[in-house]
Amino acid sequence: VDLPLLESPRMSKEEEDKVQWDLFMKHHARGKWRGTWTTYDYMGDVVDETLASVNLEADETGSAVMQTHQIVMGKATSDCKTCFDSEDVRTIPVASYTPGQLRKNRLAAAGMVTGPSLLRSGAMSTELILSYGDGRVRVIFQHAPVWARGVEPNSCPPAGLKLYRTIVCREALREE
Repeated sequence: VDLPLLESPRMSKEEEDKVQWDLFMKHHARGKWRGTWTTYDYMGDVVDETLASVNLEADETGSAVMQTHQIVMGKATSDCKTCFDSEDVRTIPVASYTPGQLRKNRLAAAGMVTGPSLLRSGAMSTELILSYGDGRVRVIFQHAPVWARGVEPNSCPPAGLKLYRTIVCREALREE
C-alpha cells in the first residue's frame, strides 16, 4: 500500500514565533520551579544532589521573561521553636527571553528542548523538559569530546562525544 507523503504544516516566521512564545508562557514561564537536582556520572552513580530553583518570571506585560537559577549553597536548621531556619542561596542570572528570541529553546506542547549548547569546559549540553500541571522533570545530558586510543587529546579534532554526566531535576512550582 502506498501512503501519501504528508507535508509539514507551513507557517510564517511570525506565526511560528507566536506559537513558540505561547507554549513557553503556558507551560514553562510560570514562576519558580523548585526542587532537587541530582547529578549522575557516566556509570549512573549519584555524585551530587542540590536543592535549587529555575525562576522563569515574566514582566508585567508578559512580553519578556527573565531566567535565574537559585542554588542552596548551605542550610542552617534552628533548634528552638521561636527561631528560623536559614539558607545561603546563590542567585545566578541565566538569560532573558522575548517573543522570537527564545535562543536554543524549542517547544512542542508541554515539552521543551534546550540546546545543544557548548559549555565553557568544551562539553556539549542538551536539556529535555517535560511539564505537567505544577510539576516538571528536566534532564540535562552532558557530553565530552573523546579521542581515539593512543591519540593525544586536543592534538586533533575529537573522534566523537561520550556521555559523562546526567542531571535529573524534579521540580514543582513553589513560592517559598
